Amino acid sequence: NLASAASTTNLTKIRYYKGRSGARQIFWNSLKAKSTAYIYSDYGRARYVGKKFYENFVVESKKRDIKEHVLMNTNPATWQSIKRFNYPGSPIARTKVKDLRFLDQKYLNIKGDTLIYDNIYAQVYLKNVEISGFEIESSQFADTQRALYKILWNMAQPLPPTLSEAEKMNIDFNGVDDPHVGRLPLDH
Repeated sequence: NLASAASTTNLTKIRYYKGRSGARQIFWNSLKAKSTAYIYSDYGRARYVGKKFYENFVVESKKRDIKEHVLMNTNPATWQSIKRFNYPGSPIARTKVKDLRFLDQKYLNIKGDTLIYDNIYAQVYLKNVEISGFEIESSQFADTQRALYKILWNMAQPLPPTLSEAEKMNIDFNGVDDPHVGRLPLDH
């Protein structure tokens, strides 16, 4: 029966993951992306999946020419992480600065990482000792989530090249007290 054959190919599949190895698997699976990956991130995932793993992940991402857009909240930890690790040639800089945007927490409080690519919607929560996540394989669900992401992307602010410009844009970087803050390393 053709109708039942079509319905089995459209079944939603859900996969659950636990621990560091589960988080690694979710990220590694995203390397299968054939189109842009849309990501919500609290930034700094290398500290949860391990720096060496993340370096290998970034190398493989670059080999496969994975494109991504990343939304994150405005907070001092994110800003410091970007300044510290996102520079040309960094072994853990996967995302180009032009593909980063800040979204105020009043619109969405981003926790962990969410990855939307092709027909996959995946989340991984990387807090404390509890690391868990899941993947939903469903074209309809991924398409809906991608559409919502694009609305938020258009509301979000691009990464400002300097702290003073961030302050002019009313981006909250309270707590960033590094006396050397100025231009981001990637602006050189």
